[in-house]
Amino acid sequence: MSLTPAESTRQICNGRVALMNMGFKVTSFAYPFASEDPATEALVKQCGFNSARGLGDTSSKDPASATLPAADTIPPANPYVTAAPDEVDSTWTLQNLENQVTHAQTTGGGWVQLTFHHIAVGTDPTLTITPALFNQFATWLAQQKTAGTVAVKTVDQVIGGTQQPAVQGLPYLPHPLRGRT
Repeated sequence: MSLTPAESTRQICNGRVALMNMGFKVTSFAYPFASEDPATEALVKQCGFNSARGLGDTSSKDPASATLPAADTIPPANPYVTAAPDEVDSTWTLQNLENQVTHAQTTGGGWVQLTFHHIAVGTDPTLTITPALFNQFATWLAQQKTAGTVAVKTVDQVIGGTQQPAVQGLPYLPHPLRGRT
């Protein structure tokens, strides 16, 4: 689905404003379906975000990604398309998750952003991992942090910068079919 620039601006800016109105500190964006281009990057920046994440720009468990870098740089070369491996889904194992970290460690370090959409049981498994697997990985990662081999940080901690003022997009227009029978 392709949106007009006006609708993209409306959704990106107004979504951020809505979250800020709920009390959240909103500084980073994730491109829906990892769909980004220079025009969308400019909108994200215009709407007040300090950064935005892509997907599939670093190596992951998919053998086709083996030639990609293991991690993004700190700071990232382009904060509006930070690099991350493919999102975690039900096909990932504990070894796959650990490998994301250890591969970065053995190839010079950097920033590994793992994207978890759903941590649940009994839901659509497409973009889901189980709570048990997530807890196993979190335990392993905490051990690595305690050992001093990794740092665990939020996107905001890596990117830095202050929260920019809210930027209101265009108002939502009434749907042309709403209310008609």
